[in-house]
Amino acid sequence: MKNRFFRVLLPFVVLFLLLSVTACNKKDDDKKQNETYDNITVMSDIHILSSEQYGDTITPELNRILTSNEKVIGLTEAIFRTAIDDFIASDSPILVLTGDLTDDGAETAHRFVAAQLARAEAAGKRCFVVNGNHDINNHATSYVNHPSEDAKNVSPEKFAEIYAPFGFSESLVRDEDTLSYTAELTDKYRLIAFDCAKYDLVPGTDRSVTNRHNPNVTQSLLDWLTIQLAKCEEDHKEPFLISHFPILSHIGPLVGSASHINMQGKTLEVLSDGHVAFSFCGHVHQQDIASYKNGMKVYYEIETGSLAYTNLPIRHFIDDGTTIRITTTQQKYVKEEYVPSFYSAKEKAAILADLPTYVWHYESSSFAHYMFGKLYMDDILAIFGISDENAIERAQGVVNDFYYMPLYEKEGDNGTSLESICKKYGINDLPKVGDAQTVGQMLASLIRSNFAGDEKATIDSPVVKQFTYAVFAAADRLSETKILSDLGLIDENGAEEKTANLTGLFTSGKIEIVKSGILGIITKIPALKNNGALKTLGIASGTPSEIAQSVKALLKNDTIIFDLFNDSKISLAIKAFYDEEIGFGKIIDLDKLEEEGVGYLNLNGLIDGLVNGIGVGLLTDEGAPDNFFSFPSPSYNAE
Repeated sequence: MKNRFFRVLLPFVVLFLLLSVTACNKKDDDKKQNETYDNITVMSDIHILSSEQYGDTITPELNRILTSNEKVIGLTEAIFRTAIDDFIASDSPILVLTGDLTDDGAETAHRFVAAQLARAEAAGKRCFVVNGNHDINNHATSYVNHPSEDAKNVSPEKFAEIYAPFGFSESLVRDEDTLSYTAELTDKYRLIAFDCAKYDLVPGTDRSVTNRHNPNVTQSLLDWLTIQLAKCEEDHKEPFLISHFPILSHIGPLVGSASHINMQGKTLEVLSDGHVAFSFCGHVHQQDIASYKNGMKVYYEIETGSLAYTNLPIRHFIDDGTTIRITTTQQKYVKEEYVPSFYSAKEKAAILADLPTYVWHYESSSFAHYMFGKLYMDDILAIFGISDENAIERAQGVVNDFYYMPLYEKEGDNGTSLESICKKYGINDLPKVGDAQTVGQMLASLIRSNFAGDEKATIDSPVVKQFTYAVFAAADRLSETKILSDLGLIDENGAEEKTANLTGLFTSGKIEIVKSGILGIITKIPALKNNGALKTLGIASGTPSEIAQSVKALLKNDTIIFDLFNDSKISLAIKAFYDEEIGFGKIIDLDKLEEEGVGYLNLNGLIDGLVNGIGVGLLTDEGAPDNFFSFPSPSYNAE
């Protein structure tokens, strides 16, 4: 019975084993097929300041750049060296760097970067670079001694020599006028390094002109790119385009006009005609993915944040033949032996315990220095013809006090917190957002969310509401300190009138600008007076009411305004606050001017224009999610 049972069962067992082996072989084949994907790591804006530039002690000049810089400049060597260690240990075979390899273009910094890339290639990896606006003919400096000294920088030719093993020596084609080149990246992709940086020399020096931050796309460069894209199609290779400067705008129309490339329209035509599905860039230090549609074609530009700045991001590109997946990781640590010796034991312990937290605290504490380094109070007051040093110092003090103002009430704070100012005007719903404790930290958090990516602020979100109340509180501080009247910009009003105006601001979002004298501030700007602009607009002089009447008439004739500021950042800003049906009515209300002699500035409308207009891309993602995104893998053969 048993034997008969096994004789009957045996054929089924054999068949089962055969099917199992076949299935296993199929699984192995599928596994092998799935393993043949392109896996590329992308880093950007590593901004290396080499140890040979700073030595073992902190000189006054080194301290200045360590404490007034948005980048964690003293740790750039340690972060990049650790990141290379991690890359070597990873399963990614290729690393691409999208520019600003150094902070000030010092040759020693470039040679450090090249040495780290050489370590990776010695471990079997491949590395490719494109230069950024910080890298060539820059003002390289050594901080070893006091005072600081000029350091040797690099020319375009020297850059190509130093990085010869990382793209240039294996290039298929190089552009004779720039550092653009092509190289075989994978079986599927051909790298196109698109160098549109500007590094002209000041005559008689080896240092670049001051406008090296401006991109320099030329027609000859676009002609070269057109040829290379055609060659890709001819050779059945997909283009993997990298550039330092963004091609698309990633941070809204106002600021974005200064961040993306020149000749943008023509460049996009070239990319569309050349079937470019995506590209990688850096420069702005933020995580963002923008898109451009031309008919059925979609082009994605993947912007990578700085490895020397908050969030410490690293991009990962994986193409499995069907789908491209973009993911992001964070450089979470540095190795102890890489930390510079000038850091104190306490700082070193914090760095080793939690690098991202240390970097964020470093940047949020130095953020005021960085921001106010770009917005010097003397420059601001110079707009109004004010140059008195005492006045400048006092105004700076008011701004600094506001920046360091606590957000939330504490016992005995004497009404000096944002929450207590809100309560003074009947507002009891100041939201609590994140871990920010001061106005400055709150502003830094807004900026940080942009650099981190995947930001989703809306006009109704708690973070924007908190920011709105901070703007209102700034008006309270200006009023309480009397700084505007002390500077002669407005005439002081009575206490009751000021309180009523500010109460109206907190409850309605509108502040009176005619009787209060705020509107008249524009007549105090010498540049507008001297070039005749105010006179042309009819608002150069007169009583506050007469000036307001002129402004009201002007706002009805929007053509004059747009013609006056044609093709400028101001024009972009104006359009962001303009509505075709109500004109500028959502931000300026002069309807009661004749009857009551008052007019209002709607700060809620201004903030709405910021979030949904010129700030699109800063506070809210316009296109794809920034950090984890997928899209179809391109293929000429599929068309």
